[in-house]
Amino acid sequence: MQVKDGPREMRELCLVANFAEVFLAREGHRNPVGINYLEKVQLTHLASIYGAMLAGVSYVLMGAGIPLRIPGVLDRLALHQPATYPLEVDGAGETDDTTIRFDPRDYMECDLPPLVRPTFLAIIASNLLATVMLKRADGRVDGFVIEGPTAGGHNAPPRGKLVVDEQGEAVYGERDRVDLAKIRELGRPFCWLAVVTVRPKCSPRL
Repeated sequence: MQVKDGPREMRELCLVANFAEVFLAREGHRNPVGINYLEKVQLTHLASIYGAMLAGVSYVLMGAGIPLRIPGVLDRLALHQPATYPLEVDGAGETDDTTIRFDPRDYMECDLPPLVRPTFLAIIASNLLATVMLKRADGRVDGFVIEGPTAGGHNAPPRGKLVVDEQGEAVYGERDRVDLAKIRELGRPFCWLAVVTVRPKCSPRL
């Protein structure tokens, strides 16, 4: 089984769409602009991130998975170097090619100066994941966005045996609560988002 990178037209569309999104978001002010991706939507990562970087995105946020390879991708794309990303493919064997590849120079008509490497914020839901990101990521993790158990229903499932309430919603317990004191000890800025409808509590400042 071979996992292809998809047609060039798809990569071009992802590149241009993300460039346009960030370019338009930056118009009319001098504030930094960030963009949020889902790690599990993997096929479009490389072209999308490069397009956002070409438009001057200041922050890249990613959750819905464990984005260990994204910091290194940012480092390489900032220098217009080729980048790769391993896909999670059900049924893939050890000899199957499950890696997507992106070379910025395939889309450049001339040499470009290095880009500013965006600040990378990993979206996490546990102390363990924060530690894993710092120890195993292939580049710099600049900080964290912490999702609590009620953060919009798209966070990680409860740890242990699944229990649901009368509405069929998952019940979270103490094992699912992030210890913010331990997060502080990691020495990275973080923003705590308990639920999406309340004002975030941030500490320390980015």
